[in-house]
Amino acid sequence: MNNVTSCRARIRAGLRSHLPLFLAAVALTAFAAPDDDKKSPTASVVAVSYKAGATYLDFVVAIPKRVDRQARLHNRDHALRVTVTYVALQNIVETVDSGPLLIRTGTTFLAEIDKKTVIVLAKVPLGTASGPGQTPSYSATAQLILASGPDDEDDYD
Repeated sequence: MNNVTSCRARIRAGLRSHLPLFLAAVALTAFAAPDDDKKSPTASVVAVSYKAGATYLDFVVAIPKRVDRQARLHNRDHALRVTVTYVALQNIVETVDSGPLLIRTGTTFLAEIDKKTVIVLAKVPLGTASGPGQTPSYSATAQLILASGPDDEDDYD
């Protein structure tokens, strides 16, 4: 019985940390645009998170697996740019732009969603913007900035 109680406590602790963000990201990737080999690759923001008092926003972004692999394994300078608009304290509307973040060094791999899509975490500093308010109403976009053509030496290993 103690093992069951101990296991439940660990699960509850995990659910209070980053697990809800990860699960929400996995669920929402079903709505992300799939990577079609015949068109330019795209990125989709699937979750935005902020912890009170933090100096950054967490973005979970779905990107094509091949772009991630080219950046991490073949040192391609593919980048990701994330922009978010939200309602801050005192009902001020703020916009935060990450600028180009190299996928290799500016993001953290989270998980593979399917054979062609992965999700990555990007931490974007707030800079001079104030943190989100109680109901931030996030509106976020992500843009892939490719170092070379999308079909240049695809890696499907």
